[in-house]
Amino acid sequence: MQSTQISINLDNLDEAQRLAVLSDSTRLCIVAPAGSGKTRVMVKRIEHLCKIKACLPSQVVAITFTRKAGFELAHRLAKTFPTETRERPFVGTLHSFALSELARFHEDSRTKLDTLLEDPTSFLKKIQVANAAKVMRAISWCKTRLMGPNDINEETIRFIKRATHISNSSFDATTFREIYNKYQRECIKHRLMDHDEVLLQYHKKLCNESYVQTRRYLYRHIFVDEFQDTTPLHMEIYKSLVGPSGAISVVGDPDQSIFSFAGASDKYINNFQDFFPGAHTVFLNTNYRSTKANVEVARSVLKQSGNIDIIKAPRSSTSLPSVHVFSDEQAESQGIVDIISNAHARGIALNEIAVLVRTNAQKDSIVHAAKQLGLPLNRGRQIIADPVANEVWKTIVSLRKKRRWKSIYDALDDIDGAQVITGELDSEHKDLFSKLRRSAREYMELFPNDRHGDVNGFFEFIEYSLTANSDSTKGFSLLSFHQAKGLEFNTVIVSGFEKGLVPLYNDKIRKAEEARLAYVAMSRAINELHITRACVRMRHNGPVVTQPSEFLKPIQENITQIDIRNDILTPQEAIKRISDIRTKYLIKKL
Repeated sequence: MQSTQISINLDNLDEAQRLAVLSDSTRLCIVAPAGSGKTRVMVKRIEHLCKIKACLPSQVVAITFTRKAGFELAHRLAKTFPTETRERPFVGTLHSFALSELARFHEDSRTKLDTLLEDPTSFLKKIQVANAAKVMRAISWCKTRLMGPNDINEETIRFIKRATHISNSSFDATTFREIYNKYQRECIKHRLMDHDEVLLQYHKKLCNESYVQTRRYLYRHIFVDEFQDTTPLHMEIYKSLVGPSGAISVVGDPDQSIFSFAGASDKYINNFQDFFPGAHTVFLNTNYRSTKANVEVARSVLKQSGNIDIIKAPRSSTSLPSVHVFSDEQAESQGIVDIISNAHARGIALNEIAVLVRTNAQKDSIVHAAKQLGLPLNRGRQIIADPVANEVWKTIVSLRKKRRWKSIYDALDDIDGAQVITGELDSEHKDLFSKLRRSAREYMELFPNDRHGDVNGFFEFIEYSLTANSDSTKGFSLLSFHQAKGLEFNTVIVSGFEKGLVPLYNDKIRKAEEARLAYVAMSRAINELHITRACVRMRHNGPVVTQPSEFLKPIQENITQIDIRNDILTPQEAIKRISDIRTKYLIKKL
């Protein structure tokens, strides 16, 4: 019998991308700068492993940094692995994977799983803890670093405060240790676990030799996206799952490591071979998203990056990035709104425009200027603008709080419950509930492992479905640098390039991360990039004269060099431009 040759389509991949997809290395680090097609590579490598290397889809675990990224990856994989079968990779965040694993363990052992504590800050307030938000940030950071209450002393508390941007006067080591202990005791007493505790409990399970051997047998290849934002706790879980000889493929970009305040470190991607001996590294060196000028200007702030000079950008530029200096922040906000209006008048949709700021305090003035001109905007939150959808969503939220969903089946019941509560259905309500049921089926097909696990993922998927085509997408986006991570826009305006704002922190270690943050913000731009600063900005005590950001010097130098090299024009375009100018002046002389 003649064997059928199985192949996968690699036509839309460049040489580096193909190398990453087809690599025989069982331990692979794919360094993927902004716009280099990392998701496409992940999908194709998973397809290659399953179809060519005979790895079962159910033996693959793909970890994403956010649930939204998981939704998008699952949709792409669904085209490769039919939804009619449950033989598909697990796709989701590490929290959703760990929660699913814990749920399965407790189901098999007929024991009760602790309830997920969705708002630990409110819980701290309930047990009468002052500075609850700051305390919770510190506790979370400690957990990601595998630090318990007994590890807190005067030396560690200074390090914790510095890492999490908490003032020295907030609390001392003794106070924090007591609060941390109290929080843990109250959580145990009420059978609650926060998101970090989910990972800690799963890590503890993996320390059992019998249990971890079973996991390694079930999961033969681990994929991790955004690996530059891995924490020590994440890393311990990955090492346990992979073991001394298991397979792991990671994708990330050290130049986009911006979550150190949450316990993450880029050392794991920078020194991947130290943690997974025998590993190979592939570098995706082409940015397909942004124009050449935008790529060069964005990367000009990365003084320490070894990859700064080897990123290719084949997309030609139609305009240079520009720096705008305004007298004060009101003038800056008005100027930003004018840039948006001009771009929109040239045919750029508002949802293809973003204003990015370093701090949330910068948003108010921009919101005010946008409202005066009647420009719609969204501020990075899911907004359900349709009144019918919003009514149903509020009903589902209320039911969820009352019933405390334990499984997706509870959620499905409450979708039907919301239908009853909203009363007699008109055509709009009927269409909406039909859409919600389709979304529910789609979720259960895309994420079969989550049927008894990550109810939060399902909840967000419903919201994602309700907002995917809502009116909120018609406005421009007003986001922080962190919120913009992973997004892209035709036109990007990056605001506040002044000392004390961009960069926000001036010490050597944090300044390096501030440079990466500025790079992340600027690299969201596809075609147009605008950079702004105000000469006077309001601080707590009134107006303050600002100094230009140190990042502006390399940016402006780079823009000048691009202009000299005529990078924004092809030779043919340059010849035509010269011809047009000559014609213009000849006509004037005549």
